[in-house]
Amino acid sequence: MYKASEDYPRLKELLDSGERIVCYVDYKIELSDGTQYICRDIAEARRFENPTQYSIGVRGHGYGSVYPDWFHNYSEEALYKLWAYDHLQFIDPDPDRNNVELKLIEK
Repeated sequence: MYKASEDYPRLKELLDSGERIVCYVDYKIELSDGTQYICRDIAEARRFENPTQYSIGVRGHGYGSVYPDWFHNYSEEALYKLWAYDHLQFIDPDPDRNNVELKLIEK
């Protein structure tokens, strides 16, 4: 089984240093008959400047993008909770830091 990381302070550290990181996010889709499925997307995490933005996205769709400069009550803890809500897992460039099983979460 493949391993990933959920060490969000480490992800922020990598993004702050200019890295672009492969990550996985879960999302729910609902069919017209009410059936729900949990799906997984492979996305890219990166940091933009002016204004500062932590962005998780793919194909023009964003997951948990945050603009710290725009919120007077921004905190790193709030950022980490948002990433955890999306069950964000990422591939750390240091393979020894990838310590959780890469799998869908049951929401």
